[in-house]
Amino acid sequence: MESTTTEACSVDEEDCSDSEVACLMRVGKKSEWLRLFENTEVTVGRGVNVTYQLLSASCPLMISRLHCTFKRKEDGQWTVTDKKVK
Repeated sequence: MESTTTEACSVDEEDCSDSEVACLMRVGKKSEWLRLFENTEVTVGRGVNVTYQLLSASCPLMISRLHCTFKRKEDGQWTVTDKKVK
């Protein structure tokens, strides 16, 4: 199964006006940065209608179709909500 960690990542100036944005790092066979967009709810899961799709070949049902959401609050802090959906 792939796991995901959160930290700030640098992006090209053309991608945003700030030098840092919040990102998740997907680790495993397919390592990549997943950007967390500030003014939107970012969804993660194995479903087709999510912002970032996570798939597990060894245990596919371990990840819900809509597993969790990331949303930035007005104070700048990020919240992660477990959607508890199968």
